[in-house]
Amino acid sequence: MHPIGIRCIEGWLTECGVDLQGKGTEYEQYIKTTLSSVILDNDLLSNSFLIAENEEISVNGVTEEIDLLFKIDNLIVLGEAKCVVVNDSAISYWHSIEIIKKASEQASRKINFIRKNIKDVFKLLKWDYDENIKFIFQPIVLMSNFIGVGYSFFDVPVVDTVVLNNYFEKNICPLLSLSESEHIAFLKLYENKEELINNFSLYVENPPSIESYKLFTEVITSIPVISPMDGQSKT
Repeated sequence: MHPIGIRCIEGWLTECGVDLQGKGTEYEQYIKTTLSSVILDNDLLSNSFLIAENEEISVNGVTEEIDLLFKIDNLIVLGEAKCVVVNDSAISYWHSIEIIKKASEQASRKINFIRKNIKDVFKLLKWDYDENIKFIFQPIVLMSNFIGVGYSFFDVPVVDTVVLNNYFEKNICPLLSLSESEHIAFLKLYENKEELINNFSLYVENPPSIESYKLFTEVITSIPVISPMDGQSKT
């Protein structure tokens, strides 16, 4: 066992009396701020991007808390954000996985709520609605501690702010580089706005930067739990 720097800082801040209970709200605002900045700097998207500032959306007596909701033309993305302490033990890793599972279920429920009530939601958000547009609905989970990034739970991809923002910041994903601007190998993510929209779901489901690491990762097969009753003769 050895200390993890960021986890130590979290502990020191708590010992110094810093209240970390509100870190979730700060994380949600950080996601919105950085994402908006990146997208508005993208010439393809500057006039197509809308983000919901509402923390809650209520339709027909049903209310859902919204961490992140934005649209680019016909692409609607709902993000469930979780600000979790840094993992430093097997128990904390398990805790993060449980959080991801819950967040994935929440994201699925909320995106279905948006889909079912899209006309009312657009009206509440003061977004223009066109019934002739075929919308693409994509739920995601955003984890602050990077656990689960690159994998999907209940068909909901898990990402972090780096993976999410990189997609909109530039249309390539470097694989082998000599410098920040000189790349030996890279993937072209999209050529235009239409490809950006259509390729987004594939990107968050299989982030190239994570997929390249998976090629050199060996997954250990889990060992089934042995029951005390195993091996006993049945009468």
